[in-house]
Amino acid sequence: MDGSCNIVLFIFVWLLTLSNVDLCICNASSEVQCIPIEQDALLKMKRHLSDPSNRLASWSPHENCCNWALVVCHNITGHVLELHLTSPPPFEFINGETIYETSVFGGEVHPSLLDLKHLNYLDLSGNYFGDMQIPNFLGLMSSLTYLNLSDAGFGGSIPIQFWNLSNLIYLDLGRNYNLEGSIPHQIGKLTNLQYLDLGDNDFNGSFPHQIGNLSNLHYLDLRGNEFSGSIPHQIGNLSNLHYLDLRGNEFSGSIPHQIGNLSNLINLHLGNRLLSISVENLRSILTLSSLQYLELGYVNLSNTFDWL
Repeated sequence: MDGSCNIVLFIFVWLLTLSNVDLCICNASSEVQCIPIEQDALLKMKRHLSDPSNRLASWSPHENCCNWALVVCHNITGHVLELHLTSPPPFEFINGETIYETSVFGGEVHPSLLDLKHLNYLDLSGNYFGDMQIPNFLGLMSSLTYLNLSDAGFGGSIPIQFWNLSNLIYLDLGRNYNLEGSIPHQIGKLTNLQYLDLGDNDFNGSFPHQIGNLSNLHYLDLRGNEFSGSIPHQIGNLSNLHYLDLRGNEFSGSIPHQIGNLSNLINLHLGNRLLSISVENLRSILTLSSLQYLELGYVNLSNTFDWL
């Protein structure tokens, strides 16, 4: 990911954080007490997780769960609002050598999470869940606005219940590699999404035109899958997009000229070997005043440069 993209992503996450200020979300003080049913739910989850580095040592039934590591409560009500169960990359370089870490969580994502009725932020990224399917029950957690399951070793198809999470603003399923199947038209129900990453998986089939319903999207990453057929022209409805990455798929036909409607686009990656670009397409793209980075990869440019 290049520098300008990192800037866009940083600004987006910063703005998303600011949007929670009015909820008065912060690490709870000792005066705030965890809700007993929520504490029990977290203890059940702990029992079903593998935690080789004992990172959840503070999760004790004798301690207020609002003071536990990786847990954020509302500082007035005590409800659990956020779980930061992410892990660092599984390796790091020290003195030129690769040192593998054993701190990643694994095991089972337990349905006791359903008792966290106010949970709006769930981060399970960077772990390894042994290619297990994304749990169906996550589709019932309607309070979620942030869900990060990237780099977490999930596999199989996405359960249909998942697309009921209509309050999501941020959804990252990227880099699980073994997530597969087609993306259903129900994705169009996630109309509050501002960030969507499905990159580096094994999704296939045509991409549903209902993507055009997600008019709040700022970031869309579909790279490194096996999507085929035409790029849906409804992508041109996503006028708030800053980042669009479609490379490394099997999209075919001509690039839709509606991409020229994306006036806020900063980064555009289109590299698909079966795609072609016409003079009209290229003219539309070159009129995008905000565009800073354009990658065409193996796109067929035949007869295009005659116009240039």
